This record gives sequence, C-alpha cells and structure tokens, in this order.
Amino acid sequence: MPAAVINKGLEFYNYVSYDVLDDEEIEANMHLRVGDVIDVKEEEEENSFALIRAIVRHMANIANLYSIYFW
Repeated sequence: MPAAVINKGLEFYNYVSYDVLDDEEIEANMHLRVGDVIDVKEEEEENSFALIRAIVRHMANIANLYSIYFW
C-alpha cells in the first residue's frame, strides 16, 4: 500500500532499542543502528538481507507514535 509521511514532527535517529516479548517475558533485546545489515524473513526467499538506511519516528493523526525503518 503506497503511503507518505507528511507530518512536521518527523524525527531521525541513529539507533533504536526494544525488547521482543513472548508471554510477557523478554525473549530478545534488539539493538538496531543505521548502517546495520539485518536478515529479513520472506515467504519466497530463504535468506534475504537489508541495509538499514534510516530510522525515523512520526506521530500519526491519532496521536500515536510510530517508528519506521527504511532499507
């Protein structure tokens, strides 16, 4: 689905950290930086990789904050 981020509150970051939870227990600590190469799960390809080129955060019209990774 094509979309555009046009809000004025767009913020760029060099890195992002978050926890992956499984049944409310921490399964993994994730630390991603601009320039990192990550593996991407796809249905058609066995091994796919992407280079993180930007990490941004924007506020949607409903006042929720979203992080977006561009590769």
